[in-house]
Amino acid sequence: MIQKALQKEAEQARQQAEQAHQQAEQAHQRAEQAHQHAEQEFQRAEQAQEQVKQLKQALTTTEQALITTEQVLRQVDKATTLRIAQQMLKTNANIDFIMQVTGLNADEIKQLQNSEPS
Repeated sequence: MIQKALQKEAEQARQQAEQAHQQAEQAHQRAEQAHQHAEQEFQRAEQAQEQVKQLKQALTTTEQALITTEQVLRQVDKATTLRIAQQMLKTNANIDFIMQVTGLNADEIKQLQNSEPS
């Protein structure tokens, strides 16, 4: 009878150990899944960082292009203003009137007069 009781206790202990082992395996699988999920999220974060880096580079390039465009537009505007002033000088327009229309100062207009071929 003691032997049967011991065998029964041993069997129960074995079953409990087996259940504990199964639970440990399940926990291990869940941990592996969580680890894989974390790795995927990390990869997504790295990809997002790379995209942000590329977008920043594109933004910088766009900003530089915009600055260059603005500089060119200012140069074209100045050249156009000077051409208009030259045309006005050719029609013998009053210097004060040229200054008022073009926004050029007297020195700039005098330079145009001096650079005009006679």
